[in-house]
Amino acid sequence: MIKNIVFDVGDVLVDFRYRDYMRDLGMDEETVEFISKNIVLTEFWHEMDLGIRTNNEALHYFKGLYPEYAEAIEKFWENPMEIVREYDYAPGLIELLKDKGYGVYILSNYPVEIAEMHWPRFKFLPIADGYIISGYEKITKPDAEIYKLLESKFGIKLSECMFIDDRQVNIDGAEAVGMKGVLFTGYEEIRKLLEELPDVESEEGNKDSKSSGAHSKKYIDKATKKALKEELKQKLKSGILVDAECPDCGAVQRINVDKTPGHCYYCGRLLRYNKMTRRIEPGRGQEKDIIVTQYEYLSRQK
Repeated sequence: MIKNIVFDVGDVLVDFRYRDYMRDLGMDEETVEFISKNIVLTEFWHEMDLGIRTNNEALHYFKGLYPEYAEAIEKFWENPMEIVREYDYAPGLIELLKDKGYGVYILSNYPVEIAEMHWPRFKFLPIADGYIISGYEKITKPDAEIYKLLESKFGIKLSECMFIDDRQVNIDGAEAVGMKGVLFTGYEEIRKLLEELPDVESEEGNKDSKSSGAHSKKYIDKATKKALKEELKQKLKSGILVDAECPDCGAVQRINVDKTPGHCYYCGRLLRYNKMTRRIEPGRGQEKDIIVTQYEYLSRQK
């Protein structure tokens, strides 16, 4: 039985619009195609996905390799923030699955520096239960080991996961480790597929609710979710700050819950505040539940 949905990011939840980005910068079509073919769609970019190459290295390497395009390459790397744009449907798609009781996870090939620019803006990210970014793990899809991280980091079974990606090679990799693969071909098709999925709680939650009189701890019921959203909405109007503990080094620090992810001031780990479940998560997707209240000191949980 499928209990978890795992999404790719690029061209599934966000538009990887590198060609349009270059056109926005005023580049002609010949330059757009040249940079696409010789920079974006190269082994070097894959090494950035692996987390072994930096933006600065890319800039100097490609300027040296193609001096006749040096000005265009410089411009390309000036503001890579606009290389992607989140699809409007992305948050709603994940909310749909959460309301049905599914765990939702993100598994993406993404360079570290670019992820740290882009991911704080993604509205879908705080709704998901966890994420894995290839650049932090030094491994990329379709390597079997990156899919297996879903089990080791989140405690879920690959046999209970559906994986959605726009590249068949990544679908093949997921299926090779026991996941159900679905090739993303467009929003309407995937929306219809996900809407037709049965509710997780309706199939296995009734027994638990009768015996315990409560919902599964893994999910937030709709009434609680609505109340929590409203509470957080009011707090965020004032730009609330919270004291929170880094799950890695244990340092307690103050963060703005509406400006995430941020970095631990002591160990440098990328953190984000999940507004829905009230927890701090390190950027590699490992989770640690903690209670977060305004201006309170949090002792480290064992």
